[in-house]
Amino acid sequence: MSASAPEKFLVPKNVLSRTVGAETILLNLDTSTYHSLNAVGGRFWALVQAGSDFQQALIVMRGEYAVDPAQLEADLRALCAELQNLSLLQPA
Repeated sequence: MSASAPEKFLVPKNVLSRTVGAETILLNLDTSTYHSLNAVGGRFWALVQAGSDFQQALIVMRGEYAVDPAQLEADLRALCAELQNLSLLQPA
């Protein structure tokens, strides 16, 4: 488990999201930063918005996607870091 990735996240109030088809679009109103997530990233985003912490979201997604569990965790941790760098997600 990576020590640099916090386990609980908050979506800042200035970040809007909308899902269109299989794509989730995120917009930071303060920075005008726009980011698009694929279906897997969008699923993680939905779980975080619903209050899941990282481990809860990971467990749910391991049951929903037929992928290597270690690869899924690595990909989700990278996504969290990227979203934090874009000020679209913050540690709780």
